[in-house]
Amino acid sequence: MNQHSEKVRRLRHPVKAKTVLHRRWPTRWAAELRTSSGGIACLVEDISRYGAKLRIGVEQITDENVVLAIGNFGVVHARLVWRRRDRVGIQFKASQPWALDLVMRAAKDNCWRPRTAQ
Repeated sequence: MNQHSEKVRRLRHPVKAKTVLHRRWPTRWAAELRTSSGGIACLVEDISRYGAKLRIGVEQITDENVVLAIGNFGVVHARLVWRRRDRVGIQFKASQPWALDLVMRAAKDNCWRPRTAQ
């Protein structure tokens, strides 16, 4: 054992290939949340194949069914599942396997920097 190995904490849950596909990925992407009453500028704080956490500010949303538009990627139909202060959680109506590809491409191209741990 070297002098630094005792300072390294083991992961509680090992990372498996399956885990990578199901985790949430931290992001800072500008997007628009569309409802029946119009669009709301928002920030995608994290995303997975199944949903996302968005910062929307103080905007009030009365719709359960929403559409998320991320950059020039396109739109994703979703359902609002929770709200806490200035953030909401949405669940995509269908699995979005492109989410992991988009996160990886953004990190590689450095066009959208993934959020770093604080």
